[in-house]
Amino acid sequence: MNKSEWIWTAIRISGIFLVVMAIVAIPELISSTYNAVAFGNQAETSSGDPLMMQFNALAKAHSTMAVNACARIVLFSGFGFYFLKHGKLLHRLATHES
Repeated sequence: MNKSEWIWTAIRISGIFLVVMAIVAIPELISSTYNAVAFGNQAETSSGDPLMMQFNALAKAHSTMAVNACARIVLFSGFGFYFLKHGKLLHRLATHES
């Protein structure tokens, strides 16, 4: 294999890795969204003030985790599919010798 083929192989492996990382983030997105909704509903129904503040804090933390997981899914899957299907720009940059 020559240098160009090795670079294509590295780009494809990176694409597979990114797609796997996007798939791994899906359960975190589902669980964080569910927990944010559940803690938010619990905060509305709880009567004690300190308990309500704790449920609100947990709901905010889980909603932040859900946004983080969603961003990882979008970015990792986008770049991963680009590396798997196209990747011509990246290949051109990697093979360019000055």
